[in-house]
Amino acid sequence: MRGALNPEALSDYPNVTAWLRYAKVEHRETAPSPEFLLSLAEQNVVAQLNNLRSHPTVAARLRTGDLALYGWVYDIGCALLRL
Repeated sequence: MRGALNPEALSDYPNVTAWLRYAKVEHRETAPSPEFLLSLAEQNVVAQLNNLRSHPTVAARLRTGDLALYGWVYDIGCALLRL
């Protein structure tokens, strides 16, 4: 999420930059706190689940009950998994 906050710093990593475009970070924070980064990661997981729900195949399977979506946030620094 730090990269999503400062995409200019990732100019040497075009694949990472392209992947982080999905995060759609509106706010730029120069010195993000751990709490801010966690909140941003959680918001991104929710946004990506919503993106998945909009895919026709996923939407159809969700309607029939054949599919369930779950999101995880893994805090690498603390080695914690947040459901």
